[in-house]
Amino acid sequence: MKRTYLIITTIITLFFLGCETDNLKDEMATDKENQFVLNETEMLKVAGEVQFGSKTNLKSAAHNSNTKSTTVSQKLYDYKIINESGRPCYYIINYEGGGFIILAADKRSEPLLAYSYESSFPLNEKEIPDGLLEWKENTIKEIKELRNQKRVNDYVMERWNKAMKDGWPSIIPTPGDPPNELEKKC
Repeated sequence: MKRTYLIITTIITLFFLGCETDNLKDEMATDKENQFVLNETEMLKVAGEVQFGSKTNLKSAAHNSNTKSTTVSQKLYDYKIINESGRPCYYIINYEGGGFIILAADKRSEPLLAYSYESSFPLNEKEIPDGLLEWKENTIKEIKELRNQKRVNDYVMERWNKAMKDGWPSIIPTPGDPPNELEKKC
């Protein structure tokens, strides 16, 4: 009888230990997935109040690299999280007085997906032109593909580190850099 009791107790103990191991594996897999997610708190840190160059000087700076720029402080006005299957893909952030950025929500992607110093990005789907809707859908597809990668490209990681430390203006292209995909569509 003692032997049967011992065997049953051992089987039950092993069953519970096996369940704990499965839960631990699930938690580890979730942690690995989440290590690349830019959460809302981090997004607010990167996108918070920013110093834009003055709008008139920014336009001329794009044509003349010798132009000096004064700064204009702009506060975050509104933002929207673009999700796919319950996971954030990117954030659309508008600033008071104009200007927007689109930040990737996955750190395997280039951090700054699009920006403007002047215009705002429509947060209501009905107000978005067809070309931008296509861009949004393509960007979601690209980020979903990046989620299959196990690591981050060194250049992209360097850009994320700089953005997390100094905010997104530290990673904007300088005048003369090639336009990003969104700029080409506008």
